[in-house]
Order: sequence, then structure tokens, then C-alpha cells
Amino acid sequence: GVLLGSANLFGQMCAELITGAQPSESSQLMLGAHVWGQPGVYGGAKLAAELQHAVMDGDEVVGTSAITLAATRPYVKADGSPASTSGSLSIAYRPSSVYSLATSIERTPDGSHVLTAGGTRALDGGKRVKGRVTTAGILALALDVAADASSLTLCAELGITPSAAPARFGATVSLNP
Repeated sequence: GVLLGSANLFGQMCAELITGAQPSESSQLMLGAHVWGQPGVYGGAKLAAELQHAVMDGDEVVGTSAITLAATRPYVKADGSPASTSGSLSIAYRPSSVYSLATSIERTPDGSHVLTAGGTRALDGGKRVKGRVTTAGILALALDVAADASSLTLCAELGITPSAAPARFGATVSLNP
């Protein structure tokens, strides 16, 4: 496994441990732990386990799937009150290089549950469209356009229920000279 640690000028510190095993030629199990805090103050911990499986055609990977279980336990909220544990179970499936599907169920720190489903579809010319919908009333769409040394992502999140967050729009440009 790998053990990483870091600290910044504001006194925030964290440590991560990542390890894994290979139960079969086409599967692997990854385990990870992340703890954070400041000197004398424990901030919290996140634990995750992921089982990955590859579908092989000879020596070529033609599809993948993954199941991920994660739990986060902050010590306290930003206002100093006790925090609640949150957790998630995610399943991702990529049957080909053209598209992928994913779903997850999450228990949020306030005790509510959110189901999310989404997918990605590769288009010709280095373009990819992504979408997801949640039971929290969010519909998100994105378009990625990649070139050799740059990429552009246009995204939109729309509230589709009265209690959902307001609409958000954005763009990300990445230039790699």
C-alpha cells in the first residue's frame, strides 16, 4: 500500500492509506482511509472499499464494472456542533469505450437519502456528453470537448423540483502547452 501525508501553511494536515489486493486476474479490491485535522484537533475520517472487475477479450479490456462503499465521519461541523456520519454505495458499469452508466445511493449527514443515476456517451471528434438526475431534484448535463493539448467543459445543473437548488451553469477550460 501507499501512505501519504500532507500539511499546509494554515496548519491543516491529512494522511491517506491506500492498499489493494487482486482476488483474480480480472478483479481487484482497493481499500482506502483518509484522516484530516489541525494540530490538536481531529477533523474526521473517510473510509472506502472498491471492488473492480474487468471484462477481457484476450489481452484487451472491453468493459469494466466497480462497486464502491464509502463512509465519512467528520468530528464536528463548521459551527462546532457534533457531526453525523454519511455513507454511499455506488455502482458503475462501462460495457464499452463508447458509454458508461452509474448509480449511487447516499445517506447525507442530515439523515436524508439521495439516489443518483447517470451516464456518459462518447461522441466522435473527442466529444463526450454526460448526464445525471437525482431524487434531490437535480438534472445535470455536461459536454466535454477535448483536443490534443486542451479541453473545454460546458455544464448545467437544473432544479427540476420546487425544493431543488437554483440552476447553475459553468465552463472549464484546460490548456496544456
